[in-house]
Amino acid sequence: MYTLHIQNEKVRSNVALIVETIRHHQLQKHQELKQKTLEFTISLKTGILHSHAALTSEGKPILIHLDLDKHHVRISEIQGAKPFNLQQMDPKGRQVLSETAHYLKEALLHLHNIQEFAHIEFEASMDEIVGRELLQESWHFVERSDVELMLLNTPPGTYLFRKDRFASVMEEILSAAKKSRIRCFTLSYLDQSGQVREKTIVTWRDHWIFYDDDPTLSGQFFDSLENLLASLGQVLIRPLPALRR
Repeated sequence: MYTLHIQNEKVRSNVALIVETIRHHQLQKHQELKQKTLEFTISLKTGILHSHAALTSEGKPILIHLDLDKHHVRISEIQGAKPFNLQQMDPKGRQVLSETAHYLKEALLHLHNIQEFAHIEFEASMDEIVGRELLQESWHFVERSDVELMLLNTPPGTYLFRKDRFASVMEEILSAAKKSRIRCFTLSYLDQSGQVREKTIVTWRDHWIFYDDDPTLSGQFFDSLENLLASLGQVLIRPLPALRR
């Protein structure tokens, strides 16, 4: 069973709708499904998906294609099956749809059959994480290449939070080893020499620690995210504010 942790509630709603839609599609027992195409209506303003029947004035019907073999997600127009043009959406809606596609791709990496989407679970939201305000205020849904473009245009000591592939993998490994719900995040920052550096943050219960290749997590830990960051001294000076949705 695969568990998703999605911070944006709109993205979480989209993925949940896709999971629920697949759950209600009946297949013969043991039938293997590697590709699936689903119909939805998307709000061009918010990026929120609705069942295909719920077409609104600001909505547009789309197809979402899931390809398990290629670990690929493709979005197209219903008429002519041409690629869906993201530029017709408002920027905030475009971001929500892009994040939705990202989490679908992440799920495809862990599944053996499209029908396994029906068994995906969702972690508790960020609201339940101690230190969530600091994380939310400077959380960015970006890849490493984008991080460098963003931070290289800021003063040294600027930092942000995100979740890269390594953090996602370590979260699963450590949770299984500790038999406890452990969360991992990526801290990206610009050091005094102008280099972009990254550290993986691990948190469970009231423990906050930088991962140092020790799966036992026996190193020094702190009781809050703020204290963990403060342990780096003047390395971190200013968080990069998150894009407001």
